[in-house]
Amino acid sequence: MELMSASPTVLELTPAQHPLWLCQKLAPDAPLYNMAFLFTLREKQTEKQTGEQIEKLDADRFQAAFRMLVRQCDALRIVINEEDGRPQQQVLKAIEDTVAVLNFQDKENAQAAAREWCEQRSQQPFHLSVQLFDTALIHCPNNITLWYLNQHHLITDMVSLKQLYQEMSRLYAQLPELADSPSPQPAYAD
Repeated sequence: MELMSASPTVLELTPAQHPLWLCQKLAPDAPLYNMAFLFTLREKQTEKQTGEQIEKLDADRFQAAFRMLVRQCDALRIVINEEDGRPQQQVLKAIEDTVAVLNFQDKENAQAAAREWCEQRSQQPFHLSVQLFDTALIHCPNNITLWYLNQHHLITDMVSLKQLYQEMSRLYAQLPELADSPSPQPAYAD
C-alpha cells in the first residue's frame, strides 16, 4: 500500500543527482545505482530463568523504529518524476514503510541463503517514481537477524548511510520512549 500526500515538496535534482538520473533513464531495467547492504543485528537480553545472555531482535520494535525513521528522514520519501521531460524530486509526506520479515531459520546454511536472496533482490531496479529504497529483516538460526537495506544512489551516499544506520540504532534502542516525540532529521532540501 502506497501512502501519498496530495501536495508533496517538489525540488529540482541537484547537479550530483542529474547524471545518476540520466544514466538510470538510459538503462531503466539495470540496477546501476542500487546501494545494497546487509547488516548483522544483535540485541543482548538476559534470559529470566537462567540469567544467560541471549541475543534476539524484536521485529515489531524494529518495524516501529523504521516507520519513525522514514517519517524523520525525508530522503527516504523522495521519488523522481518527470514534468515536461525534466526530472523533479518530490518529497512525499508519507510512503510505504513496511519492513519485510523473512524466516530463514529452517534453511540449510541460512546466512549464505540470505546473502544469495539479498544479491538477487538487489538486482531489481527501482521504479524512480514509486520508491527509492527496499528493506527486509531476515531471521536466521542462533538469534541472528540480518537487515537488508537497499537504496538508490539518488537518495544516499556512504555518509548518509552511516547516519541512517546510527539513527535507526538510536530509535530502536530508545523505543518505546520515543514513540510520541521523534527528533526530526535535517531536511533533504537543507
